Amino acid sequence: MIKKNQIVVYPIHGVGKVVDIFSQEFNEEKMEYCRIEFLHTPIAISVPLEKATDLGLRPLNSPKDLQKNLKKLTNRKNVSESEIKNISIMVKDLIDSGSLDEAVEAISILCSAKKQLLDNGKNVSRAIERDLDTVKHFVGSEVREVLGEKYIERYNLQEE
Repeated sequence: MIKKNQIVVYPIHGVGKVVDIFSQEFNEEKMEYCRIEFLHTPIAISVPLEKATDLGLRPLNSPKDLQKNLKKLTNRKNVSESEIKNISIMVKDLIDSGSLDEAVEAISILCSAKKQLLDNGKNVSRAIERDLDTVKHFVGSEVREVLGEKYIERYNLQEE
């Protein structure tokens, strides 16, 4: 159950605070919403409470769960050329899920693809760079809130 003043995580945007819970009528149907203001950005959104979980809204992970997932960032994957061509599609669902585990998986895939391209003397597309920055921002905002700033550099979550 989402509560006012709760710190939450929302896909792509990262960590925010629920500043209001309100009702709004649309097409004669009354719905409950939560208003989230994101930390460290000027962005705010309203999310329908009945769809919050489906949209990836969740509470912060515990420090233990967060560190367990972050250890997976050292896992590198072999990404095929056809996967690299479709990498934005491949990682979109991982990023949009709101799951820390899937976001870490997306970082691992994107970093592996970037390294493979650079090792082979190829250019890294803007889409890969953008997706990597997006998912690093998402994971980094939770890391910053739960573990502190020093862990951003430790896990190489700085946006480029």
